[in-house]
Amino acid sequence: GRYPRHEHPLLHCCEQQFGIIHRLDAPSSGLILAGKTFQGYYTLRWQQDTYELGREYLVLCHGRLGWGERVINARLKTSKTSAVSWVADGGKPAWTRVDLLCVLERSRGEEYSFVK
Repeated sequence: GRYPRHEHPLLHCCEQQFGIIHRLDAPSSGLILAGKTFQGYYTLRWQQDTYELGREYLVLCHGRLGWGERVINARLKTSKTSAVSWVADGGKPAWTRVDLLCVLERSRGEEYSFVK
């Protein structure tokens, strides 16, 4: 085959889900996080399980945010039937750093914040 077992054993290992760790942001990009080797697989799993796995996005949102970096630290629950999440005591820990890059203004007075 294209990926022989002796060269790519992780891809043939059901116990480690064939190297697949997680589908990131399924409602948006749907990227798949996978390990290429057993060491890579377990390193990524450890990063995910200890919340060390980082992601960076550029987002345009409605309204004007204040200048400077802010940290949002909350527990989030996610709906099992839709892509909705909300802050709740029983949710999973979530940590987000938001930094305002610029504010865009339209002629009609609408404002948008471009954040990282």
